[in-house]
Amino acid sequence: MGEKRRLQPLASADHLPLVLRPHPFSSDTGTIMAREGQTIGEMLRAAAGDKPLAPLEVRVGGYEVPAALWDRVRPKRGAVIEVTGLPQGSMNSNWRAVLMIVVTIVVFAYTGYLDTGAWGLTTAQWGTVAMMAASVAVNALVKPPSPLSNDGQKPWHALTGNSNQINPGGPIPHVLGESRYFPPHAAMPYMVATGDHSYQYCLFDLGYNVEADDVDMATATIGNTLLSAYDSVQYQVNTNPSLYRNDAAQTAVGATMEEDDELIRTTAPGTETISLDFLCPQGYFGIPDTGQGRYPIDMWWDVHYRPLGSSTWLQPPSPRLSNLNGAYEARGMFTKNLMWYDPFAFGLAWDVPAGQYEVRVRRRSNGPKNPADTWVDMCIWNSLLSVRNVPASRTGTLKIAMRIRADNQLNGTLQTFSVMVRPKYPVYNETAGTWSRQRTLNAGWLYHYLLTTCPDTLRKVPASRINLPQILDFVDFCDRHELETRMVVDTTSTVGQVIDMLLRISGGERTMTDGRYGVTFLPDSEPLAPAPFAPTEVKDFTLQRTFVRIPHALRVKFRNPLANWQDDEIIVLDDGYSYRGVDARGNASSLPEPMVFEELNLQATIMPQQAWRMGRMHVAQAKFSAGRYSWMSDIAALKLTKGSPCTVAHDVPEWGVGYGRVAALTAGGPTGAATLKLEADIETDPAKSYRMQIRTRGAVHTINCTPHSSRTGTFYLATMPPTTGPDGVQHGHVAILGETGVDKPLLLVTHMRATSDLDFNITGVAWDARIAPFWADPPDNLVSEISGRPYLEPPDAPTVVVDGGGTEADDAGIHRPVINVRVPGPRAGHFPIYRTMAL
Repeated sequence: MGEKRRLQPLASADHLPLVLRPHPFSSDTGTIMAREGQTIGEMLRAAAGDKPLAPLEVRVGGYEVPAALWDRVRPKRGAVIEVTGLPQGSMNSNWRAVLMIVVTIVVFAYTGYLDTGAWGLTTAQWGTVAMMAASVAVNALVKPPSPLSNDGQKPWHALTGNSNQINPGGPIPHVLGESRYFPPHAAMPYMVATGDHSYQYCLFDLGYNVEADDVDMATATIGNTLLSAYDSVQYQVNTNPSLYRNDAAQTAVGATMEEDDELIRTTAPGTETISLDFLCPQGYFGIPDTGQGRYPIDMWWDVHYRPLGSSTWLQPPSPRLSNLNGAYEARGMFTKNLMWYDPFAFGLAWDVPAGQYEVRVRRRSNGPKNPADTWVDMCIWNSLLSVRNVPASRTGTLKIAMRIRADNQLNGTLQTFSVMVRPKYPVYNETAGTWSRQRTLNAGWLYHYLLTTCPDTLRKVPASRINLPQILDFVDFCDRHELETRMVVDTTSTVGQVIDMLLRISGGERTMTDGRYGVTFLPDSEPLAPAPFAPTEVKDFTLQRTFVRIPHALRVKFRNPLANWQDDEIIVLDDGYSYRGVDARGNASSLPEPMVFEELNLQATIMPQQAWRMGRMHVAQAKFSAGRYSWMSDIAALKLTKGSPCTVAHDVPEWGVGYGRVAALTAGGPTGAATLKLEADIETDPAKSYRMQIRTRGAVHTINCTPHSSRTGTFYLATMPPTTGPDGVQHGHVAILGETGVDKPLLLVTHMRATSDLDFNITGVAWDARIAPFWADPPDNLVSEISGRPYLEPPDAPTVVVDGGGTEADDAGIHRPVINVRVPGPRAGHFPIYRTMAL
C-alpha cells in the first residue's frame, strides 16, 4: 500500500459529498451529502428521494458494478463512483434531477477504503482511478453563462424558433448591443376587407431604448424574403404610428351562412367602430342548366345592432361598404348583383358611441331560381372587429405599424418578421471626461447602462456607487480581445441575471468593492500589488484538488450572426489534438484526433471567434486552475473582493520564510538604503537571497533585503519605502519575508463570504501565466459544424438582382414600395451580404 496523502477534510467524518449532474456533459452541478457506511443502493435511493430508480450504469474505480450488487457494496472515503443514467422513455421528474450522479468522495487517501471482496479486486486496482467527469469550469474565476430566466421559462426563440410572439401581458423585449430582432406583436393583428382585397394590420414593439434611426428597415425580412419584395406593403416607425392608431379586438366567427341563417355576436367593451368581414371562398356566380356560361346572382343581407341589454335593433348608420351597396329592400339590405369566379371578401363597418353591442346578421333568400341551375354561393362570416379609437399600446416604446395585402405571397398571421436593431448607449470619453450616446457592442458600457440609465431597471444605481475604473479596464479588455454583445432579453429575468449573462459571454464577473459595482475578469498579465496574508491572519487553511476529466475538444453551441442569426456549432480543441487536419490554432497538423468531447452551450449570439475564445477560456481554467484554496481570515480581508490578487504565508504549504510586525524603519544601514526592524526574529540561510513584502493601508511594497544574521529581526532593504501618506510604512504594519524565486503563489479570490463572528471565508485559485495565451488569438479558418463551410470565403461572382423592393416615405411617414437593385458583396458565413440601391 502506498503512502496516504493527507488533506484537510471537506465534510464531517460521517458524511460524504455527492456531486449531482443531470447528464455527462452538463456544467450544472449540485451537491448532497450521503452518509458514510451506506451501500450504493442506499445512496442512490436517498439521492432520488426514495423514488423508483431509472436504468443506471454504476462504475467504481472504472469497473462496472452489476445492479444485483448495489446493496452489498459500501463505498468509503477515497472512492470515486460514477453513476450514469440510461434514459428510456419518460421518467419521474424527481429522479430526472439526478439523471447522472457523479459521486466524488474527496481523495483523503487513494487506497484502503473500499470493500474489495465483492469482485476480488486488489486494493491497488481500486487506487488507480483519481479523476471525475465534471464541469470544465469547476474552479473558474469566470463561470460559463446560464439561460436568462428566473421562473423556468425559456427564451421565446428557444420555444418557437424565430417568430413574432403574441404574448399579452408578457415582458417588453430589450435589445443589448445589436440583434436581428423578431419583435413581438404590440397589439393583436387583424384583417380588414377593402375593395377587392383583404389587408392585415400589425403593430410590433421594438422594446426599450430604441430610436427610429436605430432600426435598419432595409434589412427587414419576412422569413428569408426582404420585406420590400412583397406587394402593397406599407409601414410606419413611431411611438404611436397612425397606420395602426386603434385598439382592435378581432373575434373569429368562421361560420358558413346559408339562406335564412341568423347569427348574433357580441363586440368587445368600449367599442367605437364595428366592422364585419365576409368571405366567399369559391367565388359567387350561377351556372345555367345547359352548363354553358356563367351569370351573376344577387346577395341579400340584413345587418342590425343594439347596445348590450337593449331590446331594440338598429340599422347601421352611414355604413362604409366593401363590395356591397346600401340599397334596402323588403328582403333586406346591403345587396349587390355579383359574378366572381375567384375567392373574394366583402364587408361593412360603421361608427357607434363607445360601448358594448350585439350584432345580428341574417342571410336572406336570394330569390327564385331555376332548380336545374347550379349556384356557387357559399358565404362565410369570417370575423367581427371591435375598434376603440385609442392608442393601441401605451408602453412608450418605439413601434412598427405594418399594412400588408393578403394574397398568394402572404396569408395567415405574420410570425416571421425580423429587422436589424442597433440601439445607442452611454459611452464615456476618458480624455474629455464626458458621456455621449453611441452604438457599441462592448459589454462594459452595457453593464454600466443597465445599472444607471436603463429604462427597464426599476432602481437605478447612482454614479457614486459605480466603480468606473474597473469598468474602464473591462472595456479595454473587451476591445483588446474583440468580445462583443448581441442579446435580446425577452424573458422575465432579474437585472442580476441579465448582467451575469452579459458579462460572462465576454469573460467577466460582477463584483462589489467598497459598496461600488465593478467587474472582474481573467488578467492578461500578472496582477500587481497582491494583498499578503500573514500566518496570524489565516486559520483553517485547506487545499482541495478536484480531478477533472479535461475533454479533448468542446462542441461549442451559439447563435451565429454570420449564419443568418441561426444556431451554429464549432469544435474547439485542446492543445495536442487535430480535427479535419488542423490543430487548435488552425495550422495544418497530423496530431491525433480528439476522442473525448463535451458540450458547451453558450446561450448567446456571438461571432465564431468569440465562441472559440470562450471555449478555450473555460478549458484553460480547468487545466491550469485545478486547485482550490480556502481559508478564514479577519479584518485583514476587508479590502478583498472577487478577482482580487493575494498571497498567503502559511506553514502547511510552507509558503513564506517568516513574518513579523514593523518595529522601526530608518534610512541607511551597513548595506542597502534602509534598515527595517521587526518585533520577531526569523531564521534565515546566509546562502540564500530574500525579499520583504510590507503591507500598508494603501499599498504592498516588495523590496529585496539582506538579513543581519542567520536568526534576526533586522533586515537591510535595497530601497527606502515611503513613510508618510496611505502608502507609508508605519509601526505595526505586517511584513512577510520570502525567498527570492520561491515566492508564495499568487491567488485570485473566487468567493468571499462573511461569517456570523465577523470573520471571512475566502476561496481562491492560483493565477497561472499559461491561461491568458491559451484562449487568445483564435484562428481565422473556423468551420461550422452545421453547414460544414468555413466562415471566410472568397466573394461570389458579381451578379445583380432586381426586384420590387425598397421603400420611400410620404409626408405622413408611411413608406411605400419602389424598385430595388441588389448587388452581392463579399460572403460572410453562409449568406451573401447585399449592397442595396433604391431606384
